[in-house]
Parts: sequence; structure tokens; C-alpha cells
Amino acid sequence: MLGPNGAGKSTMLKAVLGLIPTVEGSVKIFGHSYQENRKKVGYVPQRESVDWDFPTNALDVVMMGRYGHLGWIRRPGMKERQIAMECLAKVGMADFAGRQISQLSGDSSKEYS
Repeated sequence: MLGPNGAGKSTMLKAVLGLIPTVEGSVKIFGHSYQENRKKVGYVPQRESVDWDFPTNALDVVMMGRYGHLGWIRRPGMKERQIAMECLAKVGMADFAGRQISQLSGDSSKEYS
């Protein structure tokens, strides 16, 4: 989603995910409500909402997207690691899998929204 700062990109995403109330209307994701497609949707908050000094790397963050498939008790294993690496490869980020999250951008002045 593209648009200038303040255009409502983040607000729209939060409304789609039910994080804030909507005034009216509905949104379909892959033809169904968000509640029916929760496992197909991921959300990463804006840069200001993340503790960039937390000791985790890019692969760990991508693997967090698998928790919805694992349930409350199971821990991620080799299958989740492989899926996460495939996802990183799809977006050209496989070489950054081990990089600490605060080191993913060389330009801290970039806007991430």
C-alpha cells in the first residue's frame, strides 16, 4: 500500500485487523472476512512500535509468522525454519536471515509505514 504520510495507510490496516473500530463498511480478504482468513494475514507494526535493540534476527521475526499455525504449545522446528527461509528468499532477503533486526537498514532516516 502506497501513500503519503498521514494518508491513513496504517489506520486502514489496523481497522482491517480489528485493532481499531470502523465507522462503517466491511473488508474482504481473499473473498472472506479477516476472522475467516486470520492465518493468511500478517501484520508488522510501524518502526516506532518495535524495540529494535531486542536480540532477534530477521529469520526469527519471519518465523514468528508461523506461530498461528503451531498453536499455543508447539515450538517452531526445522519445518518452520525452512518455510521462513523460503519466504526470505522470495523477497530477496535470504542473505540477511542472521542479521539483527536493527541492522537491516543502513539508512535510519527512511520512513517505514
